[in-house]
Amino acid sequence: MAFALSCATLVGCDRQSARTEPKAVTNSGLYTWATTLIFIKKSNLELGGFENKSALLDKLVSIDVISKTDRDRMARDAWDRDFIWRETKVGTNVVIRILSVGPNGVFEDGRGDDLCVEITFPPDDRPAIVLNGINRDY
Repeated sequence: MAFALSCATLVGCDRQSARTEPKAVTNSGLYTWATTLIFIKKSNLELGGFENKSALLDKLVSIDVISKTDRDRMARDAWDRDFIWRETKVGTNVVIRILSVGPNGVFEDGRGDDLCVEITFPPDDRPAIVLNGINRDY
């Protein structure tokens, strides 16, 4: 009986993991983008003029800002879709939002099953990260 219960529990955990793992992988990529952008800003690295995100990621690997593993995690979400970038100015702050359309593949502007990170760069240089509604000050 205990064996059957253990197997049933493991099967349930496996199904739960299959649902939550892609979100965790995508959130990890989003958070890595946020911390990398903050590092770039604080280090005054000049990283403009890249043709695309892939070229930027390759440069970040070549100067040891991120690892190859980070590069892979930051290239696309867990559903193999490009991240969507939005940069706006809110008052004196620069706000960068990076979104994944989530498992359903429908852009819902950060709502629904979308996953997103928002990095706010105020003029006083104390950036803040909001990952899917969770605040993290830097």
